Amino acid sequence: MPTERAVEPGTVVLGLSLDTLSGRSPLSRLAECLAHQDTALLLGPAIAPDALHDAPVGRVLARLYATGPMQGCTACAVRAEQALHFDKR
Repeated sequence: MPTERAVEPGTVVLGLSLDTLSGRSPLSRLAECLAHQDTALLLGPAIAPDALHDAPVGRVLARLYATGPMQGCTACAVRAEQALHFDKR
């Protein structure tokens, strides 16, 4: 979803997911965690670590909370099925 923000919401969610898979640091250290990573390779666009401060991450988390976890999980499952063509029998 295109926005006028420095970092797209999907990129923030992907960064949070990678942070969780790598050992889970506090949200306040997300930028620090990704500072030593090749963000262009991991996330798509190259992102300056200081762009992932508390405000954009907080906005994304608020939108995720408002949407609800079930809707987000369902959307991920549908996208995975479309990409991988699971046998649903």
